[in-house]
Amino acid sequence: MKQNGQQKAQANLQKFDAWIEERKLCNDWKKYARKDKLNRSEIAKECGFALSVLRQNPKIKSLLNKVELALKEKGILEIDLTSPATLAQERRSLISNSRDRDRVKALEEQIEALKTENTELKQRLKQADIFNHHLAETGRALQL
Repeated sequence: MKQNGQQKAQANLQKFDAWIEERKLCNDWKKYARKDKLNRSEIAKECGFALSVLRQNPKIKSLLNKVELALKEKGILEIDLTSPATLAQERRSLISNSRDRDRVKALEEQIEALKTENTELKQRLKQADIFNHHLAETGRALQL
């Protein structure tokens, strides 16, 4: 039975996903590294599809870019500082990382404030329990 375009695209995506998982297991990314990119002709050959699939299938193209960005962050691929596209991608990554750091810092500060408030509330609850216990036993309020 002949596959339609969407079925072929999905099958190619599954092959590419499997190839990525195999690379992760083997940790042999450097074998495919070509300066700031992975060797696309080698990838296509090993996945069993045409080289054009890496450029034309939007899901595969996006996934390949994410993998390459991750490999650049790990130092496996070089960062081409002369490429405008690379600069834009790196800028987006840095901005995202900066936002993440700022958010984590704000959350850590919020956690500390909540811990302090929690400690104060526990102390007040302990005092209220002592007051209630005394009131229940004696019928008299404590002089605080």
